[in-house]
Amino acid sequence: MAVFGDSHGRFDLLEKLARKVKQKYPDIRLASTGDIIDRGPQSYECVEFWKNEVENHNAIFLLGNHEFFALRYCNKL
Repeated sequence: MAVFGDSHGRFDLLEKLARKVKQKYPDIRLASTGDIIDRGPQSYECVEFWKNEVENHNAIFLLGNHEFFALRYCNKL
């Protein structure tokens, strides 16, 4: 299992690293420890990446505090 954490909206770096890991270990399972949104310009792309990984490749995604607070805020709207 390859564990990724704290991409903070940097899809460019997340995708590059995930591609390298998958090339070296094609059958590896990915996991995220959260904090994929905030700061960087590509938070949406990071969310879509992990959504696709969970749905199609049996990846694991844990909410970080940034996702937790974003969801809490959206539920108050």
